[in-house]
Amino acid sequence: MAPMLGNAADLAATEQGGLAVVCTGEGPRIYIVPGLDGDALGPGSGVRSAALAPHLAPCHLSALVFDEEAYFCESLSSLADVYQARILKDWQRSCGGGQRLLVAGSSIGAALACLVSLRLQEAGVRSGLILFDSEVTWPPRAAQDQTCGYDWLGGEAEAALWLARSCGAGSFADEEVRSALATKSQNKVVSGSALLRLQTRAFGQCAGAAASLGIASLQDFQAACAVSGTNIEKLRLLPGSSGSWAPPGLFQGRALLIQRSASDRPAGSSDALQRSVSSYCSCLQVTATSSSPKLEAEAVLDFACGQIKEPDVVPGLVQLARNSGRQEAIALSTLGAPATPGRTCCVYIVPGFDGGAFGESLALAPLLAPCHVAELAYDEEAQQRPSVPSLAALYNRRVLLDLRLNCCHQADDMCEDDEESQCEVILIGHCVGAAVAHQMAVQFQEAGVEVSLAVLSGEVGWPASLAAPGRDSGSDGFPAWCGGTCEAALHLARSLGSADFAAQETKALMQQRSTVCLQKDSVDAGDLDPVTERLLMRTYWELAKQLPEGTSVDDFRLRIAAAGRAMERLRSLCAAGGGFWSDQTFEGPTLMLVPESCSPDEEAGQRATNRLYCRSLDIDHCQGGHDTMLRGHNAPSAAQALMKFSQRRIKGIAVLRDGDSGQTAPNIYLLHDLDGDVAIPGAAHLDVAPMLGPCRVCALVYNREAMASCKSLRELASLYARRILADLVASGGARGGARRLRPGIVLGGSGFGALLAHEMALHIQEAKLRIDVALLLFDAEWPRVKAPDSQMQALRLLARASGALSLAESIEIRPGSSDGDELLCRSFAVFSELQATWWHHWCSSCDPDQDAQLQSFRELVALTRQNVECLSRLVLPESKASRTTVSVAALLLDSAQLELAQSLCSEVEVAQVEKGANSAAVAKALLRFLEGRSFLLPAPVWRPEGADQGPPPGMAKLHEGRGPERPFVYMVHGIDGDVFGAGTSHKTIAPLLEPCRVCAMIYDDEAVACGSLPALAALYNHRILEDIQRCGRSVGGTEGVPVVITGYSFGTVIAHHMALHMQMQGLEVRLVLFDLEVTWPPPADESRLGGYEWLGGEIEATLLIARSMGAHDLANGAMKHFLSQEPDARDVKGLRELTFSEVASRRGMNQELFDVFVDKAGRNMHQLNHIASPWEPPAVFDGEALLVLAPESTEFATCREINAKYCSRMRATYGLGTHYSLLQGEQAVAASQAVKAFLKQPG
Repeated sequence: MAPMLGNAADLAATEQGGLAVVCTGEGPRIYIVPGLDGDALGPGSGVRSAALAPHLAPCHLSALVFDEEAYFCESLSSLADVYQARILKDWQRSCGGGQRLLVAGSSIGAALACLVSLRLQEAGVRSGLILFDSEVTWPPRAAQDQTCGYDWLGGEAEAALWLARSCGAGSFADEEVRSALATKSQNKVVSGSALLRLQTRAFGQCAGAAASLGIASLQDFQAACAVSGTNIEKLRLLPGSSGSWAPPGLFQGRALLIQRSASDRPAGSSDALQRSVSSYCSCLQVTATSSSPKLEAEAVLDFACGQIKEPDVVPGLVQLARNSGRQEAIALSTLGAPATPGRTCCVYIVPGFDGGAFGESLALAPLLAPCHVAELAYDEEAQQRPSVPSLAALYNRRVLLDLRLNCCHQADDMCEDDEESQCEVILIGHCVGAAVAHQMAVQFQEAGVEVSLAVLSGEVGWPASLAAPGRDSGSDGFPAWCGGTCEAALHLARSLGSADFAAQETKALMQQRSTVCLQKDSVDAGDLDPVTERLLMRTYWELAKQLPEGTSVDDFRLRIAAAGRAMERLRSLCAAGGGFWSDQTFEGPTLMLVPESCSPDEEAGQRATNRLYCRSLDIDHCQGGHDTMLRGHNAPSAAQALMKFSQRRIKGIAVLRDGDSGQTAPNIYLLHDLDGDVAIPGAAHLDVAPMLGPCRVCALVYNREAMASCKSLRELASLYARRILADLVASGGARGGARRLRPGIVLGGSGFGALLAHEMALHIQEAKLRIDVALLLFDAEWPRVKAPDSQMQALRLLARASGALSLAESIEIRPGSSDGDELLCRSFAVFSELQATWWHHWCSSCDPDQDAQLQSFRELVALTRQNVECLSRLVLPESKASRTTVSVAALLLDSAQLELAQSLCSEVEVAQVEKGANSAAVAKALLRFLEGRSFLLPAPVWRPEGADQGPPPGMAKLHEGRGPERPFVYMVHGIDGDVFGAGTSHKTIAPLLEPCRVCAMIYDDEAVACGSLPALAALYNHRILEDIQRCGRSVGGTEGVPVVITGYSFGTVIAHHMALHMQMQGLEVRLVLFDLEVTWPPPADESRLGGYEWLGGEIEATLLIARSMGAHDLANGAMKHFLSQEPDARDVKGLRELTFSEVASRRGMNQELFDVFVDKAGRNMHQLNHIASPWEPPAVFDGEALLVLAPESTEFATCREINAKYCSRMRATYGLGTHYSLLQGEQAVAASQAVKAFLKQPG
């Protein structure tokens, strides 16, 4: 390396051990890392250390020297090791490690300073980081005012421009860059006479300022350029052959970014710089100054010597874990990829009934590091709120204020709906806190603020649908209440593990519930009734060893009193108006965390309820019980589940199917066509995705980020590849260490999506990432069109996604070839009739009115058209579309496109499925392909002598059946959802259908969450196809298994649409209907359910049980009486008591079983009636159908005429008994015989 010039020699005189002392002092030690030119003008010249030094007393300022040892380092990592050793040696020698240590840098020196700080952090040395207007990644963002932010001009040319910028001639340097880039040849540097002219102009611009640096002549300037150019050439390549580098971790110490203001700085560059740096520095402070060395020195001095700022206090918010909230950048080193930026994660805990008085969140908070964790205090201001919504609004204001003060101003970013914002807010609610947290989430949703919700062992309303174990409901219908003080003592006992003690005391208190002493519940420490006083003393001595050391009786009484007041107030707040349940659904990500002690029935009830109010609900489990899940050794389990929930969210990735637990399978990523899947992510593949088990299936989302930032197919492929890498890490799929990631990923797409999948595979291959990739080419047709009419192209793409291939092929892709509006209306009619899965999802968010839906469809087509135009431009001109062959195996579904596919992929296998094959056939072909490529272990298949895998979740097998050719019968429940158990309505008839294999659909929480009848039918069909696949069979064809779908009572409505949906997918099934219409509600008839005005789930469930037990007179009388009354005047409790005492109890049903039926069946009946009112099948079922009538229930005979309209090949026959006994006892024999006779007849 050439010697340093000018006054560099004076500074070097104090050099010792690779360090040059710039100024001495007894205060903090600041070490300056060389910039891109290696500080050729003198140690620390990159940050103008000579100008800063006079203003930095009492700091001790040293500069690291880019000497021979440093010059011969071959990587940033090795150079950081050299500088770290020098810093530690000097720090210990000069002050014994007793002063603050700070590392500073600019340009590439900022990145190097950040890496050194990370190494110090790993060594347990606390340090600070100072960045002078620079990023910590390399190269810097593209900009003509930053060296290496544009095409390389050559070392000496860049050095001349670098020196010009250092001397204040930034505008001159920028103009020279623009001129050089416009005239230089590709891959050519500025040299020879052009270099001499550039150096001459640069020296002329900065001669005065250069003189202070010891550069007195043009020759001195050229010599400085030679030295600086050599160093620049060396340092710019240290990040490695990939050309890009990012810090390998998160620096959690204090960091200062000094931004130099400049009038010609590009708009938004300051914000971009802050976001970039904050991704790798958790505690970042930003200061904007002019270019004055004095002002910069003052900022450094204040940062180095000033007091460390504690987080701002937000009234009503208790800081539990004072982390910055910045999560670690996602490390992709195991994949050979650079890190992606971290996120800000802020967790806000809403306390339960005790208002946070017992500190249940204290054990959880530290385990959520590095999240910023705070608890919302139920203080005096909160206790004055008259309702849950008003309390939620208060808490939301506190959350926004805390975000603004303590989390890098992310609240402002969130409210701007910036999709690039990396801020994540999680609201956690436990017990009654879940109801408040849900209401907070709903209010944030209305304001456009994105949050997540975690519900800990409870429901998002109050009171919970299931009473707490060991206690009944009070006379007001709410859980029995012992008074705030007593409840607080019992709650503390349960949360500290003394559940048995609390249960015994609760039982004793319940026996005295009507006494006067419990009606009085004064919470003053010295004014308690005798019963409460004795309970407090017993509780104190029971918990004495678990309470904080030194807790006296008086302290305990005061603590219980505070909690008791909160519990009384919260109970009255939630109970006002008969309990609190939100009237809105939260659309954002929601986690329901269930403790291991929760019973299956209780968990099922919570799932079903929460799914009604939370559209995107994940379920996870943790250790402990309802009251102990956040305490002691249980807290880590809960924290782990919460962190997993937080980390699995990657923006731009939609999960269509979670992978099966305990199995090794690839992640499948589905890519959109030119329409951008505007209706719903993965729209064209929603039917096939659930059948791809055990794989995890995701869809890439074409959102605003993708539309705004990607101007070419290559850029879009690169963005999507980064999302996939981040998703692999977040979902736990990035495993394999130094070896290749197993089992790999699958990229699938149609048309443009196939082209994009190829480009992504090429990108991953060129980046040398250690990932095995396979492609699934649903349709490799490209280019789609040569001169597209974008609206017609949009309609054609939507038709293909709907399976309407004939419509898609009939649409002429030529401008003016057809009336656009007429074609749009015709397409709407076809889509409405076909009821594809994506159509159901889209319709569920629209007004049910037909005209309103047509208008929404016009808007959908307009958005699709916009995507078609944007994405088409990414590959124009088409002749330049990438045709590089990538070394991957691909599965092609259409052999006619083999030549094109072979030009894209090194190995192509053509699937043995017909064009337009159903989803089950496509899924089967893909899984076989993955098995043959070692991406997936072969799934076990059914064998005549062995057992199959059993039905999938959501289905119960009632009878195995015999023989390889046996029909598969799937039975659908009635309107009560088979509340007494899966397949209850069919358990008698199931074995009578031998040799058939018989399964029953389970109306579980996933089914309850379906917002429409088509969605429920599609869900059940997905389960059927998965069950058939598990048995190693297929549907239809010469080798397919015969499939029969049956429905009893209201189940006929669902079963008919299931059969119709299968028919639309090209699958052959048979249909059996047991004694009800396939429309809903049925014809007006006061003697049958649904034939009169709906009275509500609880009343209808009570009447149903009366009718099923033969008490028709009682049911009809009560029904007529209630119809004559206003809803608020109906005595529901009285009806329940009358029905139980006069009907149910006399049939042997106990009170508990009766209550379970009425409560759960009422909920199911309410939901099923809601999604089917009104319902008329959109098409006629053309397959074989059988209607079995109950001869003794003539009120149901109308179903024969009605069902014949919707079943073109329906046969009718009679069974025995009434509608309610048709499938029970001896009557089931006749019904089974009718079904078996039907199955024996040729189709």
